[in-house]
Amino acid sequence: MQANKAAMKAIIVNRIGDYAFVLAIVAVYMTFRSVNFDVIFANSSYIPTWNLASIGLLFVIAATGKSAQFGLHT
Repeated sequence: MQANKAAMKAIIVNRIGDYAFVLAIVAVYMTFRSVNFDVIFANSSYIPTWNLASIGLLFVIAATGKSAQFGLHT
């Protein structure tokens, strides 16, 4: 019974990481109209800092969720 609860927690935490990663990729595409690194790095100086920070935060949440680090560990 305890193993089932732990497995469900792990699945939910991984889904949080998945959704954050998808949202980050969508935010990058909607901001830069590309996911090509050359385009992103060339145009990043024209994007507001809060927008870049929110995209970065989504990537951090995704990495935290997928690797079960502090805050999203089970």
